[in-house]
Amino acid sequence: MQEASFTGFIRTLLYIFLFYYAIKIVFRIFFPMMMNKAVQNMEERFRQQQAAQEPIRKPGETIIDKKPSSTQKSKEEGEYIDYEEVE
Repeated sequence: MQEASFTGFIRTLLYIFLFYYAIKIVFRIFFPMMMNKAVQNMEERFRQQQAAQEPIRKPGETIIDKKPSSTQKSKEEGEYIDYEEVE
């Protein structure tokens, strides 16, 4: 059976720390770039969905979806309720 030497232990710790810091540096450099790319892809998909949903309009064209009804004003005022006093 072999025994672990002190220098082998120190070498292993050194490799672990170097690997940890190498990964940390790589993520600091590449993670923001990957996130920017992902955000740009999501924005592009959102723009495509919005363009597909909006009707094609000419510049200066006005579209009215709903004609206001004349009974709408009476609904805003509410109903008259006659109250009686109870003694």
